[in-house]
Amino acid sequence: MSDTEQQQQPTTVPNVSITVPLNFIHNVKNLITVTTARGAYKPDELKLLGTMYEFVSEMVDKANVALEEEAAKTAASTDASTDASTATDASTATDASTDASTDATKEI
Repeated sequence: MSDTEQQQQPTTVPNVSITVPLNFIHNVKNLITVTTARGAYKPDELKLLGTMYEFVSEMVDKANVALEEEAAKTAASTDASTDASTATDASTATDASTDASTDATKEI
């Protein structure tokens, strides 16, 4: 078997889940885009590369959606806390104002 034939045979790897930083996956996507545009791959390598690109793109897209949803939830809970705090402060201020006007009436 020649070196070229040996290099083209895919290696079988067990399907194991790992944790990889999102920026790493995004960099892999960019690397595929740039190297493909530069013509760094042979035509027979493009199908595998396209499959990899689609997989990586899907991972990045799902992660971005999850991050956006998490940010929206955080913003909503922060807004709710701020609204509740503001409502409490306004209620306390109104009570104090009412008490002050009652005291002013008594003094007259």
